[in-house]
Amino acid sequence: MIAYDNLAKVYMATNRIDDAIATLQQVLDQAPLYPEANLDMGICLLKKDDKAKAREHFLQVIKVDPLGKLGSQAQEYMNIIE
Repeated sequence: MIAYDNLAKVYMATNRIDDAIATLQQVLDQAPLYPEANLDMGICLLKKDDKAKAREHFLQVIKVDPLGKLGSQAQEYMNIIE
């Protein structure tokens, strides 16, 4: 799963957002609580201006990692959305 998440990050860095979303969906199909993939999916969806779905993924990260680095990053994105 880490390899797929890393591939998605490469897609994100090269602005291949649709490819990143497809790759992240594969990860989340196998591990729906995986915080890194949820954070990255939220970022991708935000770039596609799908704030409602992005919010769902950011909330999932905050739920799984409320006091950690990823949870803090997700909260920052939530602040942007709201």
